[in-house]
Amino acid sequence: MQAPTRLKRRQRRRSAPSFVPGFVITRIQTGNYDAWRPMFDQDRPRAREKATTQKVLRSVDDPNEVFIFLEFESTDDAAEARDRLLQSGVLDRFEDMHGPNLLEEAP
Repeated sequence: MQAPTRLKRRQRRRSAPSFVPGFVITRIQTGNYDAWRPMFDQDRPRAREKATTQKVLRSVDDPNEVFIFLEFESTDDAAEARDRLLQSGVLDRFEDMHGPNLLEEAP
C-alpha cells in the first residue's frame, strides 16, 4: 500500500509546474527625477502589479539616471509586465533609456 503512495507523490512532483523567477530591469535618464517619480508611482500601465520585489535605484553620479528593478514569481509574469510597459508608450518620451530587459537568474 505504501509503494503506490510514494509513486503518486513522485508523479505529482514531476507533473507540477516549475516556475522560474523573472526580472525586468530598465535604465532611464529621467531628466528630472522629482518630476518623473510621481508619474512612475501611478503605474498607469500596471506593469508592477504582480511584482514581488521592486526597487528604484539612482545613480550616485547623476541622480536623474534611474535603474528600475522588478522581480516576479515567473518569467511569464515578467514578460507580461514588460509587454504592458512597451504597449503603453510611457517609455517613448525618454531618449536615453535601455530596456525594459526581460531576465532570468543565471545558474
